[in-house]
Amino acid sequence: EVHCVSEWGHDFRTSYLLLFNFLRHSGLTQNIYLMGTTATASLQVINDIAVEFAKLDKNVITEQSDMMTRPELRFGIISVKSPTDRYKAIASRVRSHLSAKEQTVVFAPYKKMLDEIKNEIPLADDELDDVATFSGETQNQSEIIAKLQKGDIKAIVATTAFGMGLD
Repeated sequence: EVHCVSEWGHDFRTSYLLLFNFLRHSGLTQNIYLMGTTATASLQVINDIAVEFAKLDKNVITEQSDMMTRPELRFGIISVKSPTDRYKAIASRVRSHLSAKEQTVVFAPYKKMLDEIKNEIPLADDELDDVATFSGETQNQSEIIAKLQKGDIKAIVATTAFGMGLD
């Protein structure tokens, strides 16, 4: 999960930010090879990782595979004028998926955004329980997935921690 060096260190896994600095100053890397693997790195994240490995005076090799494509996922970009419009636009898109009886997972980059997005989604107060949030801290990922599969919840608003370990 080497992508944590770039994506999550700022939010809830701060020890990842210290990893390469520790290795650089410890001398532990002189006679060993290091390998970092991930299945979820964007090009920016790959570049961040390469920079950190390069600081260790190590050769950096990256390999990407078409085997990691996910045809069942759809990605989209929504242009908005302000941060508050962002949540409304996301919520509108989620509501349209829910109206079409499509289950939806929204990935947010920061924990603090989860409730803000969730609170914009319901069409009525009684629909608030149809949307779950997941930040990777105390919630049980498998329980949330089971509820989604049974139809007990219709949407999940989560940090990227939710994607870890999903098949």
